[in-house]
Amino acid sequence: SPLSEDERLNFKGLNYFPVAPELVLSANFEPAADTSTFAMPTFNRETLSYSHYGTLSVRINGETQRLKAFRREQKANAPDFLLVPFRDPTNSNETYAGGRYLELSLPITASPVLDFNRSKNPLCAYDPSYACPIPPPENRLPLPIRAGEKRFR
Repeated sequence: SPLSEDERLNFKGLNYFPVAPELVLSANFEPAADTSTFAMPTFNRETLSYSHYGTLSVRINGETQRLKAFRREQKANAPDFLLVPFRDPTNSNETYAGGRYLELSLPITASPVLDFNRSKNPLCAYDPSYACPIPPPENRLPLPIRAGEKRFR
């Protein structure tokens, strides 16, 4: 568990925003031209091997937003999914300061659904020793996403 023994004893559950049906969005998926592996920086100053899998475009409040999706270098018996790390203006006050994650199952379709109600904190929100990818600058949304998991502490 990423929680300390004391935190586990006092754990009363996670906090979430009310479900926001307007933040369940059909996206357009554009595969990445360059899918070579790179060292993605993490909050604990380590790096993890990821590749840029593609870009997702969604319309939020009438404006198109683009988010890069990444695929972690596979290890035996590890789950295979796409990571969509993002930041938005709720970070620090309402949600984890470092941003949140969406995960998408593979294979991905041409029009995947991005459900921001499933946004979750990275494990480093609970324990800073975890290696959690830092959302890249291009995955910073200019509008608040009040859906999904809220700040833990």
